[in-house]
Amino acid sequence: MIVNEVYALVVVSIGNLQFPAAVLRVELSLLRLIFHNYYGDGVHPGNKTLGDETNLTPSLIIFYGTVLGQGILYIVACILQIFSFIPRRSLVHLGGFRGQLGVESVDLYYEYAFSKFMAGDVLAPKKINLITFAVDFLNSDSSKNQLYGIRIMHSLLQKEQTKTRLLSKLSRSTKTMTRLIKMLDWTNPSDAKIRLLAAKVTVEVAKNYRVVMIPGTVQVVSGLLDYGPPKKLQNPLLDTDVEQEEIHGLVSSADSNEVETHDVVHDLLDTQTRTTEQVGTAKENSWTVIIRERILAYWSAPKEEPLMDHDILPALGMSIIHNLAGSSEDNCQEIIKQKGLIPKIIGFSRSDTTNTDTKRNVLVKSSLKALHKLTNIEGVIGIELRHSISIHPFLLGNLAGILGDSRSSQE
Repeated sequence: MIVNEVYALVVVSIGNLQFPAAVLRVELSLLRLIFHNYYGDGVHPGNKTLGDETNLTPSLIIFYGTVLGQGILYIVACILQIFSFIPRRSLVHLGGFRGQLGVESVDLYYEYAFSKFMAGDVLAPKKINLITFAVDFLNSDSSKNQLYGIRIMHSLLQKEQTKTRLLSKLSRSTKTMTRLIKMLDWTNPSDAKIRLLAAKVTVEVAKNYRVVMIPGTVQVVSGLLDYGPPKKLQNPLLDTDVEQEEIHGLVSSADSNEVETHDVVHDLLDTQTRTTEQVGTAKENSWTVIIRERILAYWSAPKEEPLMDHDILPALGMSIIHNLAGSSEDNCQEIIKQKGLIPKIIGFSRSDTTNTDTKRNVLVKSSLKALHKLTNIEGVIGIELRHSISIHPFLLGNLAGILGDSRSSQE
C-alpha cells in the first residue's frame, strides 16, 4: 500500500507541467551561462565597440542565474511533494484519525493549507490549522466536505489539547453552531453518518451552550429520540425452510465425515514433519518480519473505530439533554416548554422492550441519567421539572420493572 502511494505521488509530481518546465529552465540557463555567447557566435566584446551594450553580459548573467535558481527551487518542490506522504501520515496518527476517511481528511487539509498560502501574500500572517479547516468544511455546501469537517471535529474533541480550542471557536460562531444543530435533523439515509457524528459533537458542545442562541434546538434534539423504531423479534420456529436446509446439510456432511477422517490423519502427519523442518527458518526470519510489521503498522492508516454500544441516536439525544440541563436555567426552561420530550425520556426507562439486552441497557441508563439530572435542578424551574416527571403515569411502573430486573439478575 505504501509503495503504491509513493508510486502515485511520483507519477503525479513528474506528470504535471511544473517538473518538465523546471528541468527546461535549468537546462537553458546552464547553456547560456556556460558558453557566454551573448554577442553572437565567434564575436568577442573586445573586437568591437560595445556602446550601449556595455552592461549586457552582467545583465544576462543575473537574468539566467535567476532563472536557474527558480528552476532548481521548482525541482526541489517537486521532490518534496513526492515525500509529502511522510508528514501527512504522521498527522493521521498524531491526530487520531482512523480509516480511509481519516487519511482523505488529512490529504484535503494538506490541499486546503496549500491553497490558502498560495492565495494570499507571502509575508501576511495566516491562521491555518485543523480547527479552521474543520469549521470551513462543516459550513460547506457539499455533503462530502461536511462529512470530512464533522469527522475532524469529532477527532479533535477526543484530545484535551484541541478540545478546549475547538469548543471556544464553536461558541463564538453562530453560523457553525446553526449548521451543527441542523445536521441533527437530517433524516436522509445518506446523511446517517453525518447525523451520528453531529450528535456526538453536540454532546460535548451542550456542556457550555445556551439554546436561546439558536431557537428550536431542543425541538431538534427531541427528534433524535424518535429515531429507529425497535425491530420485532422473529420466531425461529417459523423459519421452516431454513431449518430443513440446515438438517439436510448436516445429514450430507455426516456421510462424508467418515471418508475425510483418514485423509485428515494423513495430512496431520505430513504437516508435523514439515513444521519441524520450518522451525529453524522461521526463527531466522522472525526479526525481519517483526520489523516489517512494525513499519507497516505505523505507516498504514489506523483501522476505523467500531461503533460503541452508546452510539445510538436516542442515547446521544438524552446525553445532550443531560448536558443542556446542567448548563443554564434557560435551557431547563426550554426543556419544559418542549411538549412530549419528558414522556419520551421516561419511555426509554422501560426494561421490557424488544431491543437487544445491550441496547436496552444503554437506553435505560441514558434515560435514568437524564431524569436524575432534571430532578436535581434547583429553584422554581426544578419544581416544574419534578412535577412534569412525577405526573407521568408509567414512571413508577418503569422504575418497578428496573428494580425487578436488578433483583432477578442478582439472584
